[in-house]
Amino acid sequence: MPHAIALFSPEGRVELVNSRGVWFGLEQGKSVDGTSHAWLKKLLAQAVESRQHVQLGGGGPTNGEHAERKNVPEELVPMFEDGRELFFFPQAYPQIDAQGALTGVVLVLADVTEKRAAFD
Repeated sequence: MPHAIALFSPEGRVELVNSRGVWFGLEQGKSVDGTSHAWLKKLLAQAVESRQHVQLGGGGPTNGEHAERKNVPEELVPMFEDGRELFFFPQAYPQIDAQGALTGVVLVLADVTEKRAAFD
């Protein structure tokens, strides 16, 4: 799967993560507080608080960590693999049960490298 996906508990602990999610320093059982990605902490916090789908940029949390990079839109997160720069679009989806309680947050970092290249 080209996308990075992780399931977080309501407290911000990684419950499940795929191999691409590990690229972002996500490990099963670890807290989001242990990550160096401020954008990720903000994105998850906003999803928990709002209980709505949120995405990086576009009025949501900003990607200031990458703002100094030229030609990288603030809603994309760059990552390198084998010398090739890849771009991911982060989104968070809160999971709400039938009683309205937050049961977790699904983080999807969609690989948009090819789509981005079409606009360069």
